[in-house]
Amino acid sequence: MHILITCRNGTADVEQKLDKHVRLEVRSNEDDIRKYIKSRLDAQDNISESNNDSPGFDEMIIEAILPRLEGMFLLARLYIDILGDLPTQRDVREALKSLPERREETYLQAWNRVNAQMARKRELGKNILLWIVNAQRPLRLVELQHALAIREDDDELDTTGFVNTSTVTSFCAGLVMADGKRNILSLVLSTTQEFFDSRKDDLFPTAHEMIALTFMTYLRIQSFRDEGALFDPTLFDYRWKRHQLLGYAAVY
Repeated sequence: MHILITCRNGTADVEQKLDKHVRLEVRSNEDDIRKYIKSRLDAQDNISESNNDSPGFDEMIIEAILPRLEGMFLLARLYIDILGDLPTQRDVREALKSLPERREETYLQAWNRVNAQMARKRELGKNILLWIVNAQRPLRLVELQHALAIREDDDELDTTGFVNTSTVTSFCAGLVMADGKRNILSLVLSTTQEFFDSRKDDLFPTAHEMIALTFMTYLRIQSFRDEGALFDPTLFDYRWKRHQLLGYAAVY
């Protein structure tokens, strides 16, 4: 039997266990990254219009970004998200001169973009990051939907408060990604998690209180007050499947 395992660098426990096995480093092809950046730039109205006025504008951006990427598509995404918010050619050119040199600076700039959004978007973006950063295990989209939808005085789960995947990723300034097949949410890189872990107390000072309050509210909603459900396997199974955050809330 032959087994192929793929993982990112920096996964210490995995690397240690596979230390004696054949290893192959896989890096992104520069041409592929260039094509990705070009397609993303073409989708940014401010940049595509500027390129019409100043041919070669997009190539200038690509040449400025490429050396900073370390072969990572996800860093390219963060840089383009930064540039995509800028209204003029001059703003873009000036931003290229001051693009972050270190990943930590890139993450901080993305965090500042989350905070610069309109009030409700800012609140939601920060709450999404709070849950993902502080999660004891990777959250599924449906679990996050339930966590964000529940309000302090709710007696029932209001599904009209569910967010979708595009909201999760766009309100978080590119810091969050979703696994398309499993709908598992995570920060874009392991170093992104390290960045937030080192700043949890400052960025999310009330995280544990907020999470605990959400769980207590969730566990006392009306659907769980019927003791008969505990002795009716069919009803219990129905409520378990309908309330997707229940398993996580009960354990953590």
